[in-house]
Amino acid sequence: MIRKIILINLSFLCFLFSQSEINRDTWINLNEENKLFLVKGYYLGLKKSLIIINQESNKMKRQDKFWSRSFPEEQTIKRLNEFFSDSIPTINEITLMIDNIYSNPDNSLIDFETVLRIVVLHYNGNQLLANKIILDHQRKLLQGK
Repeated sequence: MIRKIILINLSFLCFLFSQSEINRDTWINLNEENKLFLVKGYYLGLKKSLIIINQESNKMKRQDKFWSRSFPEEQTIKRLNEFFSDSIPTINEITLMIDNIYSNPDNSLIDFETVLRIVVLHYNGNQLLANKIILDHQRKLLQGK
């Protein structure tokens, strides 16, 4: 049963990602259940990415004891770890927070991954960085007017 749900989630995500970048318009057109599937699937993908990177790093380290991760790989891991912390909101809380961010038309240019990052940063007490990211995206929107 769990595998079936995961496969459905992944299929849904593949469909969404094949269409275009997930943004405000995509999010608003989803029903509540699909929003939950999207967030769950995204987190599943992020977690699996971290696992694969760590497995490959461990394999390289076993082959060459002097091997170390490259700077881009370290930065990728750092960025992926931003989505995971000691306190992560529940999937329902995350979808509500994303709804709140996307309810403001000034946030229409912010892509889904960035909104998810903003939610987690804000939830974990890094409101200054979260607000800076939002303001940077709103400035881009205003420059086009």
